Amino acid sequence: MIKNINYLIIFVLLLMFSCSASYKPCKQGQEFELLGKYEEAANYYYRSFIEDNSNSLALVGLKNNASKVQEKMMINFLEFYNNQKYDYAIDEYNKILDYDKKMANVGIVLNSNNENYNKYLNCKNIAAEEYYKKGKQAFELGRWSSAISYFEKIDGYKRNYKDTDKLLQESKINKNNSFAENEYNKAVRSYNYGDYKSAYYSFEKCLKYNSRYKDAQRLKESSLEKGKVRIGIFPFTNDTRIYDIHNKLYSYVLSNAVNYKSPFIDVVDRNNLTRLLREQSLGMSGIIDESSAAEAGKILGLNVVVIGKIVDATQTGGDIKSTPCEAFETYQVRKNDKIVTKSKKATFYVHEGESEIIYKAQYQIINTETSKILKSDIITSSASDYVKFCTYTGNYENLTLWDPKATGNFGVLGSAFIGDIDQKLFKARKNLKKPEDMAGDILEELAKKMSNTICKNLDI
Repeated sequence: MIKNINYLIIFVLLLMFSCSASYKPCKQGQEFELLGKYEEAANYYYRSFIEDNSNSLALVGLKNNASKVQEKMMINFLEFYNNQKYDYAIDEYNKILDYDKKMANVGIVLNSNNENYNKYLNCKNIAAEEYYKKGKQAFELGRWSSAISYFEKIDGYKRNYKDTDKLLQESKINKNNSFAENEYNKAVRSYNYGDYKSAYYSFEKCLKYNSRYKDAQRLKESSLEKGKVRIGIFPFTNDTRIYDIHNKLYSYVLSNAVNYKSPFIDVVDRNNLTRLLREQSLGMSGIIDESSAAEAGKILGLNVVVIGKIVDATQTGGDIKSTPCEAFETYQVRKNDKIVTKSKKATFYVHEGESEIIYKAQYQIINTETSKILKSDIITSSASDYVKFCTYTGNYENLTLWDPKATGNFGVLGSAFIGDIDQKLFKARKNLKKPEDMAGDILEELAKKMSNTICKNLDI
């Protein structure tokens, strides 16, 4: 009886073990161990033990195979060491240290060899000295990037090695100064040629390498001042019959241009423009052509002025057409105490309409010094709307294109629809957008195109 109970306990334990999450990786570990693939075996034993740290079979398997993995890594280390490949030897021993730490976290302490560890330290000393010599040579030749690379590697082998930190900092400073000098010389050449925009950005790069390099800051500011284009955008005129459309466009264009992201584009805002004109006893309304605009701009100290107008505003469509469609409406009646579905002919309507609005605006960029038109163009923007909906005086949910009394393929009536009726159309929007509601989006898009074109033409 007792013997049978023991067998039962063993059977239950084996069953529990085989059903546990750690069983499968443990079994895979055994299979790899038999094949002599100790690294793979150790990995599976490790996974099994992590799943269940009471799995003694996994722990034993991990100890045996981890030792063999460490032994193989140590052989690799010694081979690199004996062949004087010290960088590879250091990398391999670092892997050994990481592996030992990983095993220690699950309670397995692998054997360590002090002699090999001393060889590892010796490797680091030799590598540090080699990179120090290479770094010093690159430093003396002015090869700053190479010097920085060598000195930074030393820090990974030996902290505070000789005067490495000092040489590293000097290399970085010299490298930045070298790049700064290149950008500075490039900027000065551009500045002398009158290419102030290129000079500005080269001085900016120079200052990123060294914020106090020579007189780069002063020349950068001078480049900006000499290269900046001061722009005045005068109120637009209106060649259409749409009330106040030109003033709305003007406001949008001015706002976009003022916020254009370039340090070389200086757009005078509306308030300052009005104030300047008032100070010079000039009025906005008197500026109607390129000649008067150029004259006013010159008096105000502007480099260029912009005038513009709405030249066309057209609307097409706007009508909604209705098409009658035949169908059947089903309904239910009581007959002989039963509910019977019947149908009757019905007519619903499909309504469709679309509209489009197109605005065209012209602008001119004028040089105030010569009164010459630098650029003239017409910009177009449009918006359209489309609606489609259905109406029915009865209950549209009971409409069908098929006669419920018919059989087979009979009973389909001709209509604007193919297949079933789309009931969503009975709930769809039933009006086209008003022109005034579409105008805002069109004007904003038109102003964006116009202001970007104007600024890009001047930001060169």
